[in-house]
Amino acid sequence: MARGREDCDRLSAIMRRMRMLLIGSTGQLGSDLLRNNPGHDIAAPERGDLDITRPDQVRAAMERHRPELVVNCAAFHNVPQCEAHPEQAFRVNCTAVRDLAIACRDAGARLFTFSTDYVFGGESRTPYGEDDLPRGWIAAMKNTL
Repeated sequence: MARGREDCDRLSAIMRRMRMLLIGSTGQLGSDLLRNNPGHDIAAPERGDLDITRPDQVRAAMERHRPELVVNCAAFHNVPQCEAHPEQAFRVNCTAVRDLAIACRDAGARLFTFSTDYVFGGESRTPYGEDDLPRGWIAAMKNTL
């Protein structure tokens, strides 16, 4: 068995014992994660029960579910809508994620969140790194808000 497969199996065994909170479970990525991970202890409230732009709801979910790991799949990712509603896009994709990170820190939970390469200009032929600066509509939005 390849070393990479052993690592995946070991990680999967650890994660099966973890309490997880999955945010954005009705979206494409969240629903795939939920569907393809049977046997895991995953709380997956729908948006009507947990709106990540509401810190009070985030803290209540953290207290109710007591996760060890929070997986954030929530995002406002429709580019034309983000350009038309930059304040809402910033609130969902930036402010809410910051508040979620704070809530996770305070609860002692790890946070795993996703982003998109749309924050960059798209010209790179190599993967973007954490230190790469945003470009395009997100950089413009940050400067206008």
